[in-house]
Amino acid sequence: MKKTILMLAMSAMTLGAFAQKNSILVSGNFGFTSETNAAKVSTTTINFAPRLGYEFQENMTIGLNFGYSSATIGDNPALSAMNFGPFFRYNMPLGDVFSIFTDVYANYSSLSNDRGTGFNFGVTPGVLAKLGKGWATTLNFANLGYTSSGPTGAKTSEFGLEVLGTGRLTMGIQKNFGLK
Repeated sequence: MKKTILMLAMSAMTLGAFAQKNSILVSGNFGFTSETNAAKVSTTTINFAPRLGYEFQENMTIGLNFGYSSATIGDNPALSAMNFGPFFRYNMPLGDVFSIFTDVYANYSSLSNDRGTGFNFGVTPGVLAKLGKGWATTLNFANLGYTSSGPTGAKTSEFGLEVLGTGRLTMGIQKNFGLK
């Protein structure tokens, strides 16, 4: 598993967006949900996922994902996860304002309360709308991926396609900084 993660990271770093070639991408999203079910049990979830990338060729970006999520269900202790990993984005402009893109990613996760570690990879399509001066908003709406997580010896795995499902519709903001 460690060799796979290292190989993906090295591949992403050696690979020879909407901004110009030779620019730095800073992006991310933040999420907060709070709900109470019929049994009066409340669930609160917080997600924060910044990214840092480099557009090495026009419309192609490589970079790193970072993430933190925390969920509290009723009076139970919060469960949290931290993750990081490489990503590759291919961006296809549809004019001066809109673009569609596809992110390919792999992440390693560390889960709280001795719940183990995890690994996931997948493909996520999205839409980008330029706001001006290097700023844009993004909307990811699907995911085709694989996840394996849990304590050693008791990991659970899933593979699937999710479109407009819970947690799949994410909106973010990004800024590209041109380099000279």
